[in-house]
Amino acid sequence: MYIAAMVMMASAVVQANQCPRGGECPSDSEPQNGVSLLQTKLQTNGTSNNSKESSPQLTEMVLAGMGGGEHTILETCPVERFNASLGWLLNQGLLQESNSTSLALSRYLEIAEQHRCARPGSGWTVSDKPLIINVGEGTTGTRSLADVMRKLGYRTCHWCRGDQLDPGEIDSYDYITDRPVPFLTWELLQLYPKALFFMTMREPVDWRASRFSNHKKHPQAQAVPCGISNQSIASDNALQTYVAYSAWAKCVLPADRLLVTNFFTNDQSDSEFFDMLIDFLQVHGMQKPGWDMLVADARDAYLSRAH
Repeated sequence: MYIAAMVMMASAVVQANQCPRGGECPSDSEPQNGVSLLQTKLQTNGTSNNSKESSPQLTEMVLAGMGGGEHTILETCPVERFNASLGWLLNQGLLQESNSTSLALSRYLEIAEQHRCARPGSGWTVSDKPLIINVGEGTTGTRSLADVMRKLGYRTCHWCRGDQLDPGEIDSYDYITDRPVPFLTWELLQLYPKALFFMTMREPVDWRASRFSNHKKHPQAQAVPCGISNQSIASDNALQTYVAYSAWAKCVLPADRLLVTNFFTNDQSDSEFFDMLIDFLQVHGMQKPGWDMLVADARDAYLSRAH
C-alpha cells in the first residue's frame, strides 16, 4: 500500500521531476568530477551537552505520546528546542549567521500555523529495517554522497519517484536520498524506528542559486516541517524556510543516529570526512559483506574524484 497521505500531497510537484531510468536523474551542481567534496561538518553522537537538544529518549517520548491522527508542528519541536537546534547548527559551522537564520524562528511559527503533522495510519507498516535516510534537500551534495554509498555496497535510491514510494519498496533499499525524502521526514521517522539519518546542508543563498541554475525545467518546491511548502523557492521567505526546516529536522531526529554535513564549508578534508562517515556506519553495525575491500575501493574512488 502506498504511503498515500504525504506522497499524494507531494505527487503533483515531484511527478514532473521523475526521470526515465530507475528513479535516477541528472542532478544538481553538486561536486562531481573536478570539484572537491571537501570540508564537512558533522554530528555523529549528539556531541553537544545542551539538554534542550533532541535526544533519542526525547524523540521516542514525543512519538509515543502523540497517538494517532494529526498534531501540531510545535508539539513535535517546541520553540525552545527549535532555538537550541538552530544554535547547534550555527555553532558547528553548518550554517552561517545571516538574515535567514535571524528570521528562521518567525518563519517556523508561520509554517506551524499552516501545516500539521500526520501520524502514519493503520495502512502504513512500521519496519525494523535499519534504513539510512538523508533528509537533506537536493543540491546539497546528495548525488555525490549517494555515489559513495553505492560503492560501499548499499542499495541506493537517489531522487526516488515520489508517487511510487510504499513501505515495501522502501524496504528494498539500504539508503534513500533527495526528493521526495525531505517531504516525508516526519513519516519516515515513525515508520523506521531503527533508521540512521543523514542531513546534507548548504548555505541557503548558494542552495537556492544552484537550484535555479540546475533545475530550470523542474518545479522548485522545498521541504517544510512535516511536509512540502505551498510556496516555491522563488518566494521571499524561501531561505528562512530552508533554515527552519533544517533546524526542525535537527530537533526531531535522534541525536545518536544523526550525521549532519556541509560539503561546502572549509574546515575538513575529504579524507577526514570519509573516515568519519565510515566510523559512523561501523558504530551502528552497518557494514556490508566484504566491508574492508568495499571501503578501500570507495575511498580510492572518492578521493581520486575529489582532486
